[in-house]
Amino acid sequence: MVIEIEAKSETIAANKAMKALDILRSFFCIQCNSFSEIIGNEFEPINKIRLGEFHTLHNASGNVFENSFWYDTSCSKAKVYVFRDERNTVKNVRNIVNIFSKFDKQYKSIISDSMLRFVRAFDEKNQNIAILRAWGALEALAAPNESNCDSVTTRCAFIFEEYEYHKQILEHLREYRNRNVHAGQESEMAKTYGFQIQKYFKQLFLFHIRQQGNFKSIDEANKFLDLPADKDKILHLQSIVEKSISFRGYG
Repeated sequence: MVIEIEAKSETIAANKAMKALDILRSFFCIQCNSFSEIIGNEFEPINKIRLGEFHTLHNASGNVFENSFWYDTSCSKAKVYVFRDERNTVKNVRNIVNIFSKFDKQYKSIISDSMLRFVRAFDEKNQNIAILRAWGALEALAAPNESNCDSVTTRCAFIFEEYEYHKQILEHLREYRNRNVHAGQESEMAKTYGFQIQKYFKQLFLFHIRQQGNFKSIDEANKFLDLPADKDKILHLQSIVEKSISFRGYG
């Protein structure tokens, strides 16, 4: 793939190019990654669309800059991915890119950061490391600049009809991630957990894409996700707000 950019230095150009490429890759991985594996290789990264081994930086004339040829030692060889429905996949990615471009600068920056974390996490061959990085991606999207760990599980679970069920799964994933961080505990189920985190990240990302224009900021979107999922609690909250409106004479 060729990326055309303008930058003041080779280093800045390389960083900008890799960032743009990884964000585009993240959109494709959202569409193409498997949801699970029945029989698979635990050391095979979850991402289907991965970077190659070699990268070069060229000037406007097409010449390679000196010392700008590098080799990715962490690259794992894989079969070329074949799209099941290339036309539909490209159409979906184009739609996502189009909607993504409509977010304001701060909202877009937060989503971009989380997408970079997401795609780079699932490039990992070590699934336990992938989980740590993927949970960081989920936190970056569900609770940016917050220290409230509970908000990640409740906000992600809110998207689903079976709220309590998904909240329990998310709590289990969070606890495993914490044990991994603090006690170095690892599990043979790591890749399965990775697929689960990917599922919740994908649904949260698509929530923001589908709701583009309905919220002024990601903070406003998160306040919506903080609402109770129970019908009776929502109706009770509505009645209190209506009473407040009436009391203040705003009705």
